[in-house]
Amino acid sequence: MANQHDSAYRQLFSHPEMVADLIAPCPPGMEFLQAQQRYLLLDVMKLLKADPDFSNVVVALLCLRQQQTPQQMMKLIVSISRWMRGKPSIQLQRSMLRWARSSLPEGLGKTTMYTKGEAKMKVDPPDFDTFVELISGGWKMAGMQEILQRVLERRFGALPEQYLKQMEHANEEAFNLWADRVAEELSLEAIFADGPED
Repeated sequence: MANQHDSAYRQLFSHPEMVADLIAPCPPGMEFLQAQQRYLLLDVMKLLKADPDFSNVVVALLCLRQQQTPQQMMKLIVSISRWMRGKPSIQLQRSMLRWARSSLPEGLGKTTMYTKGEAKMKVDPPDFDTFVELISGGWKMAGMQEILQRVLERRFGALPEQYLKQMEHANEEAFNLWADRVAEELSLEAIFADGPED
């Protein structure tokens, strides 16, 4: 049985990784329009066996979407919190937080009741405050960006790509600076002058 399982996985993961290899070829002369993206299949079960403590943040994020025991959920939260403390780039942090937030069980609070079969367990995960703070911080930044962008677009019209990118990578201090400059009725260039580039 194990051999059948292993060979099925080997067969599954031996497919082409280029999107172009999975679709009909382009007519001659139109090859430049052919998709160039690659995709990656991850064997989550294999990753879990290799990393049962969720020390790899990618494994931890993938596992958030699966049913976890209370002990596993605590390990997941600790792993993601530890990774966040390493101060990854703001854009990567926002993406990870968006994934984490969409993956968490509905209504996850500081103390959570998990049902495993007939037994109910009360769990207060370590580092949960840090985790929640990071998630809410990520959403706060997204909200600040949305509000500032809306105000600027009403005043100046569609924003150039360079300013949108600056806002995507900005921290709270930058948003506060830009909001002050908007209140001073400065030009668009003056609002973003000396702003963060990344």
